[in-house]
Amino acid sequence: MSKLLDERLVFIDADVKTSEEAIRLMAGRLQECGYVNEGYADMVIAREKVFPTGLPGKEMSIAIPHTDPTLVNKPAIGVIVPKESVEFSMMGEPEHKL
Repeated sequence: MSKLLDERLVFIDADVKTSEEAIRLMAGRLQECGYVNEGYADMVIAREKVFPTGLPGKEMSIAIPHTDPTLVNKPAIGVIVPKESVEFSMMGEPEHKL
């Protein structure tokens, strides 16, 4: 069984300003590493607009952007810790920004 967390998919102090930049950063690395095919970023961004993935937390909020597995070659988990907060819409309450 392959590991889900690949160190190449971890970004600490990432210089991203928007949720779309964060998604494109991770999708690009996922594609470079063979986890997904071209077009994955656009699918995740489109899904995030309809079904946001932001989750509130006590110390910080998180988001878990994803999409259907059509363009996925193998499963993986990526982590981005941005230099500054990035706004995502809240799951179940898209008008609420986290």
